[in-house]
Formats: sequence, C-alpha cells, structure tokens
Amino acid sequence: MKNISLIIIALFLTFSYQVQAQNSEKKLSRKERKELKKKEEEQTKKHISKLVESLHFVFEANEIIDRTGKAYNADATINFVALDSNKMVFQLGSAMLIGINGIGGITIEGTVTSSKTTKTEKNGYYYIVLKVSTTSGFYEIQMDISPMGFATVKVTTSGYKKIVYKGNIVSFENSNIYQGTAY
Repeated sequence: MKNISLIIIALFLTFSYQVQAQNSEKKLSRKERKELKKKEEEQTKKHISKLVESLHFVFEANEIIDRTGKAYNADATINFVALDSNKMVFQLGSAMLIGINGIGGITIEGTVTSSKTTKTEKNGYYYIVLKVSTTSGFYEIQMDISPMGFATVKVTTSGYKKIVYKGNIVSFENSNIYQGTAY
C-alpha cells in the first residue's frame, strides 16, 4: 500500500512539474511579445505588398456603404471584388434575398482595361485605380489599401452610381468567397 502511495505522489509531482514547465514556456516577456508582434506585422506587410503588386487578390467586404451614405454589415463570402491580373469579378449580395445571380444580388465579370497603382512612401498605403469593361457597362474601381491589408473600395458605374466597400485584402487561397452566376 505504501508503494502505491509513493508511486501516486511521484506521478503527481512529475505531472505538476511538467505543467509548470509548460506554463513558463508559454509566458513570454513583454519585450518578446512586442518583437513577435513586430515580426508578424512585417510578414503581413510583405504578403500584402506581394498581392497588390501582382494584382492577384480578393477584397472581402464586411461593410457596404450605399450611395446615400448608409452603412450595412456585409457577408464577406458573397460581397467581394476578385482581381486576377486583367480579370475582375465584382459581386454584391444579400443572404436574405434572391437576386439575378442566384445568391441575393448581382455578379459582374469584366476585363481590366487600365490600371494604375501608386504607393505612398510615408506610410506604405496603396492606391489602385482600375477601369473595367463588362457586358453591363464600364466601371471604375478605386482601392485604398493599408499595409496591413485593410481596404476601402469604391465602385462607380458609368452612370456615376457609387458603392463603397470596407474590408480586407486576402489571397485567393485564403479566401472563402462564393461566386454567383454572372450576367
């Protein structure tokens, strides 16, 4: 009986020592956390820079502002602008409605006829202007993109109607978009 008690105590002490060792490894000093965060931010900035310069990314919107200035929460899986070099897909959708694209809105595919990308050296923001030709007309898309991937996208039709999106830039591989039927 004594042997069993000693074995249980030995196991308990070993287990508690391992838990303490793991906890001490998990706790980073404030300086280490700050350095780790800085490294992660630098990696994110490089990744966003690569996506923007290649014009190969998806902008997922989580907020939409209509032409009257009213803001709405948006589902990023069905509200997006996808850009693949000279091809562009613009989608506006609602999970509550049924639209001509089959998912509650419109999906427009087009060809980028011109693009201009500028980067501010002071803060690293990107500004992209795209002219897009589609079967439903011409669009101008203006993108303001922060170095961390937060963006505002303004889509203006040839009739000067404007929709503003707010959201994030992601790669196609990390995107969760669902594209409806384009018209």
